[in-house]
Amino acid sequence: MQHRPFTVFQSTLDEGIGSLDPALADTPEAWQTLWNVYAPLLGYRHASGPAGATIVPVLARTLPKITDGGKTYTLNLRPGLRFSDGTPVKASDFAATVERALRMRSSTASFFLDIVGAPEYLKAPTAHVRGITTDDSTGRITIHLTRPRADFSNVLASIPAGLVPAGTQARDLSLKPPPSAGPYTIQRFQPGKQIVIVRNPHYRSLAPNVPDGNPDKVVVSLVEDDTLRMDETLGGRYDYDFPPIPFDRLPEVAKKYPDRLRVYTGANTYFFFMSPRVKPFDNIRVRKAVNYAIDRAALVQKLGGLAAPTQNILPPALPQYRKLNLYDFDVEKARQLVDDAGAKGSPVTVWSSNRPTALKASQYLVDQLNTIHLRAKLKVVEGSGYWAQIGNPRNRAGIGFANWFEDYPHPLDWFQLVSDGASLKGRGNENFGQANVPEINRLVNSLGSRAATGPAANSQWATLDRLVVDKALLAPFVNRNFTALFSGRVDPQCEVIHVVYDFDWSTACVKS
Repeated sequence: MQHRPFTVFQSTLDEGIGSLDPALADTPEAWQTLWNVYAPLLGYRHASGPAGATIVPVLARTLPKITDGGKTYTLNLRPGLRFSDGTPVKASDFAATVERALRMRSSTASFFLDIVGAPEYLKAPTAHVRGITTDDSTGRITIHLTRPRADFSNVLASIPAGLVPAGTQARDLSLKPPPSAGPYTIQRFQPGKQIVIVRNPHYRSLAPNVPDGNPDKVVVSLVEDDTLRMDETLGGRYDYDFPPIPFDRLPEVAKKYPDRLRVYTGANTYFFFMSPRVKPFDNIRVRKAVNYAIDRAALVQKLGGLAAPTQNILPPALPQYRKLNLYDFDVEKARQLVDDAGAKGSPVTVWSSNRPTALKASQYLVDQLNTIHLRAKLKVVEGSGYWAQIGNPRNRAGIGFANWFEDYPHPLDWFQLVSDGASLKGRGNENFGQANVPEINRLVNSLGSRAATGPAANSQWATLDRLVVDKALLAPFVNRNFTALFSGRVDPQCEVIHVVYDFDWSTACVKS
């Protein structure tokens, strides 16, 4: 898209953005905000659809040279780069960025734990992570891994890998943002009120892989009320509204403003986890019964129509996706499976957070489980603590609501945490059902250690998707849809909805 600069782009988000420190940011809203600010060595094409999953060099001159059977990555930094405060960007800033994330023990520090010496550094920080060597005079960066990892280029392209200067304090700097190397920098963050993003005055163009950006300034207003955000975007106060608009207004807005509303399927999967370690879900017939008992089309309606039914773990946006249809909606078959398993009348506790989407889906599940001869009740946990509770094996959560939003577009991000027994730990699990099936573990490990891409590799990942769902380790039910709503002055020809970062505000342009 041709560069068409303009002065200010007015955006709006809800208040759930969390931290804007690149080492700590872990929400879709934060990542969308930071994508054009903190530049990593690698990144993604600024394109809609599957093309947006293409990895490209950003601060690195080229894609990495991968040697030693996939365990060594060598990159060279582009010369002449500067952070937004004028400080030169050095190869050693990459090592410092990784070490800072590990010292802060952020939720995304796990991205870097396959680097040699990173687990030891996480436990007891020393001078440096020994698996990273850098040469500031040549710009060379060499990274040694403990094992081949098929998704490590995606790690290098992530927001937590966005470079900050060496010496940046290892604490949340959202209110005093670190200097950035991307085309933009954060001028001001007022939690609950506003984010102001301006051009990086020392930016050296990274085009064509990174657009120079069209707006000179982006002002993001944080507004909690969904209806207010929508109405004021339609009225022209804001140019873009990110969170989904109210369900009950969707048909009206779609009909009246078809050129200003985009509905798209995000890279996510909503599912009910089931634990083979907790009765009656230790019996595969009961787990399959749950899958047969779910009317996924009904769950779409309970989510306001902003969803698409699914039986896959992988979302449709990934090239490894192959549509599955293993479980027709069949209550009678589900009842028979429960009875055959000797589980009729078994007590079941369905775990749910108190968030509206989770509650709607979980109450539906309770009703269906009672219909198929189980005795189900609902256990509701406050939203902010929900994931920690179901991720703690001591709580023996047998079944409940869960979802997964991708960290990056690689299938290992889905299977390694959601269904791989090797990911299990004492607490903080994201393998909520405590799945630990040797056949699946071996396949995850085998595919995850290969750098191969293309149709053959994609087919193998699709086979893994089918295997996990066939063993009924969980019950996927929808991929959530999201909305992008624009003001009348935004040119729809410039809209890029990215597979990882949603709307790309840097490429926005306005009608002349």
